[in-house]
Amino acid sequence: MMMIHNPWTYAWGDANAFLQIAAELEKIREAMIPVYQAKTGLTKDEISKLLDAETWMTASEAVELGFADEIEEAKQVAASIIAPGRMVVNGMEFDLTRYQRPPQPFMFDDLKRKVYNGVVPEDVSRELAPEDTPWEAPDLEDFTDKSWDELTDEEKREIAGHFAWAPEMPPPTYSDLKLPHHRPSDGAVVWAGVVAAAQRLDQTDIPEADKERVRQHLASHYHQFGRRAPWERDDEADNKLKMLKLELELLTGNSF
Repeated sequence: MMMIHNPWTYAWGDANAFLQIAAELEKIREAMIPVYQAKTGLTKDEISKLLDAETWMTASEAVELGFADEIEEAKQVAASIIAPGRMVVNGMEFDLTRYQRPPQPFMFDDLKRKVYNGVVPEDVSRELAPEDTPWEAPDLEDFTDKSWDELTDEEKREIAGHFAWAPEMPPPTYSDLKLPHHRPSDGAVVWAGVVAAAQRLDQTDIPEADKERVRQHLASHYHQFGRRAPWERDDEADNKLKMLKLELELLTGNSF
């Protein structure tokens, strides 16, 4: 598939900063349109409408409109849908939820049943512990005097709510639970526990198909403490770099 859209970016600052960014985005848009015109033979107005509509095209449609010359022989790629609207192609993740009109087959909620391997438990509490609260990963004994097999399913679910991931609900064993970040005594979210969970995520055996949901869950706690998760900061920096490269390429005609 191919998609064309107006230039966009992430930004922060005061009104003057946003006005400047809007002007820069418009400058990039005006530089893009003649390039598409020269390639397709479409008018400026036609290109503008396609950009405004965030137009997605199949290979055949791209050739028909002049955005592509021909359809090459199909090639095998490694691709998977890790969540509704989120897919990985040849190791590169794409978040289609950021777009206005993504292809609907990738957005259906029932895809969760096909691609998720585990469960992100519902938080046992959204209350926050003081930010300087010390943290140590809890043992089962910190929650109960019973053995895991003696617990009811409801008790197991409540304990699971202190963690970021479980293979199923209720969890088969206590050791199946991953990335604790709630205080056992009252369920409060512990800042040091959230940070520890985020740091350990990629070291766990949580299936790749589930890690994005775990990141979203942990990011919500980062936001509670008025911070952004590390991967959110990385995404923002990457997007700014991509926009700068695109602007330089359009203005200079060189690839970077």
